[in-house]
Amino acid sequence: TTMDSNNNSIKDRVLQAIATGRVAMRPRWHFVLRAGLLVVGTVLAGLSVLYLVSFIFFVLRENRLWFVPAFGLRGWGVFFSSLPWLLLLLAALFILLLEILVRKYSFAFRKPLLYSTLGIVVLVLVGGFGLEETRIHHGLLEQARQNNLPIAGGFYRAYGLPPQDHLADGIIQDMIERGYRIRDRRDQTMDVIVTDDTAFPTGRDLTIGDTIIVIGDRHANTITAAGIRRIAPGVPDLRPRPTSPGLK
Repeated sequence: TTMDSNNNSIKDRVLQAIATGRVAMRPRWHFVLRAGLLVVGTVLAGLSVLYLVSFIFFVLRENRLWFVPAFGLRGWGVFFSSLPWLLLLLAALFILLLEILVRKYSFAFRKPLLYSTLGIVVLVLVGGFGLEETRIHHGLLEQARQNNLPIAGGFYRAYGLPPQDHLADGIIQDMIERGYRIRDRRDQTMDVIVTDDTAFPTGRDLTIGDTIIVIGDRHANTITAAGIRRIAPGVPDLRPRPTSPGLK
């Protein structure tokens, strides 16, 4: 039949190509090794992007950036200028690499590119948030502060505190004539100056012992507040952190 003739013709051409050296026969171990490398690469890319995304969530929480957009346009400006853009770029590159690797699997190759990409992004965001909730980064940050993390210590210390130019947070220690005196997580005292233009998204009824976030213009140990927001006890950002004797 015509079909049998076509099959024989294809078979003859393949055998002829092999005989002339145009097609090389590859041993089984080659395909096994290739499949193994694909699996290992996918796992490593997945773990890397989960770590990066979880660390980005950690930075947003540790630096109190979650609350900054409540201050309006200026808050959004500080938020975007304070984002760890290098980490976000690295995470995006790992997501792209993970997408390329996953597309080599038959279950993903048959799906539209948009669906597989969205699926990876959702899984990465959920997994990264869940990993951050384990507080692994908080523990590593404390180790870095005690100089017990030789390899990644500088990395954690660099991202472990909020930017000092336009943002401050701390506990109110005293009421001063024009505002508040706070002690921040660097164990430094800072005067928060309140003006007629200072916004209070959570109300002005602040008292000694309240933890606040301040956005404004900072000069040395004084910050002129454009906005002040109280962080209520019990929110995730105020979860107790492990402490060590002599650690500030």
